[in-house]
Amino acid sequence: MRQKLIIFILLAGLSSASYAVELNPVPFSERFPPQSITSEAIADEVIEAYKKELKDLDAWKEQEDKLCYRKFFVNSCLIDNSRFVREKKVEAKSVWLTARDFLRVKKSNEARTARLAKEEQRKEWDKWLDNLKEEMIDKGISKKTIKRAYKDDYFHEVKEVVIQDKK
Repeated sequence: MRQKLIIFILLAGLSSASYAVELNPVPFSERFPPQSITSEAIADEVIEAYKKELKDLDAWKEQEDKLCYRKFFVNSCLIDNSRFVREKKVEAKSVWLTARDFLRVKKSNEARTARLAKEEQRKEWDKWLDNLKEEMIDKGISKKTIKRAYKDDYFHEVKEVVIQDKK
């Protein structure tokens, strides 16, 4: 009976070891070199891999910490595990920062391009409006009437009609 219990405990220990978390032997910075981040898709992939890497490191540390309690030098083992995980996280974070910065710069450039397009559109609108005002003054319409029409947003309606007529 006692032998069956010992065999059962050993087999249970072996089966739990088969569910062990295995870390990728290739360092994160070699799997995703920072200079390889050249597109939004790659940057997104790196960010997702970073999240998975953190989860795997935390699971590995938890598993290894449990094994440390079976050893004589428990604190030394725990400290070594913490140091190992910290180093791996720092390495992975440096690549993650590169990917995050790439996405940030891309979004910033897109926002700047949109802002410049709006400014260009506004300049065209102002130029068109100035030309319209000059034409109205040439036709003898008073500046007071032009100002009132401007306040009533009349020119915006006129611009839409002119644009539709061009089409």
